[in-house]
Amino acid sequence: MSSKIKKFNFKTRKITEMESPELSGCADIFFDKKTNQIFAPLMTLNKVVILPIK
Repeated sequence: MSSKIKKFNFKTRKITEMESPELSGCADIFFDKKTNQIFAPLMTLNKVVILPIK
């Protein structure tokens, strides 16, 4: 099963899907306010995906 990360705009109340690779095995995510990035660990691949928020 793969997951997608979605972004919610509070002003327009719209949900958009972020561009990202398939996130299979992603159980937790972390948002860094300083860099405005999401860190998503891919446990089955032993990698971390870093997604910038635009």
